[in-house]
Amino acid sequence: MKISQTIRLPEGVVKFSGELEQAEADLVLEIGLNYLIRAGAFPAVTAALEAAQKEEEAAMGYAVEGPDTVQ
Repeated sequence: MKISQTIRLPEGVVKFSGELEQAEADLVLEIGLNYLIRAGAFPAVTAALEAAQKEEEAAMGYAVEGPDTVQ
């Protein structure tokens, strides 16, 4: 896969040109999507992940009563 990208920033022009194999492209996309999810870019997914994390913490005995209170 060949990727060419040019971004114009106030500081100057940033250019990227390269070739990625499928496994490399998959890794780049996975990392990018994980970053976006953790940053809250996908509210429904983020809410589901937070709920799963709370369930896991409760199962491990780390139940949270309030926003800043841990038992």
